[in-house]
Amino acid sequence: MGAFLLLLLIILVAVLVVQAIVLAWAIGVGWFLTLFLPFSLFEGSLLGLISAGMVAFALQRILSSEISPFSDYADDDDDDLFDILDDHEVIPENRFYKDKASKTWEAWVKHEIANGIYEEMQDSDVSFASMGKQQLQELAIRLADIGVAVLKTKAKNRTLRVTVANLRSRMKKINQRPYDHDILELAAEAINDELEYEETIDVIRGKLWKDSCDMFD
Repeated sequence: MGAFLLLLLIILVAVLVVQAIVLAWAIGVGWFLTLFLPFSLFEGSLLGLISAGMVAFALQRILSSEISPFSDYADDDDDDLFDILDDHEVIPENRFYKDKASKTWEAWVKHEIANGIYEEMQDSDVSFASMGKQQLQELAIRLADIGVAVLKTKAKNRTLRVTVANLRSRMKKINQRPYDHDILELAAEAINDELEYEETIDVIRGKLWKDSCDMFD
């Protein structure tokens, strides 16, 4: 019982000391304000007391916050990212090589571009309702083949970028009827996204297409 009373007394003294400090600070602020502004000591002290209360409230909110104010947004962004990744189907790697010898950088770049195109198809406003999953994957792979053929001609270009006109021209060159503009535009966007990766740039610039690639599982 004695220990409890002692603890209670210590808490009471601490509260009184804090209140005294706050009151002294408020009076000091009030006196300082009277030197420059047409305030009485009471008015200045009252203003100082109010400001002290606001500061104390702000500190209490900061100290009592256990979670960063940005953490919720970060978690939401991560959740959204994983949801997007989970929602997208991918074309299996073994669609791009037959054996170990065919695991080349060309096969890898085609794999990456084709999956980029396939992902764009799944998100696109362009209607692919009449095509099944297998047909969409085949279309993505064909577009990736065309894209790689275009990229092989751009090794010495200062800027690596594929346009709809490049894809259309390549299809005409191999006597294929060009796909609709919307489809070629979607493919060009996916191909150019792949050109953001250093590995892809190195393959194109160094003409490493036939070299063995260790990127496959």
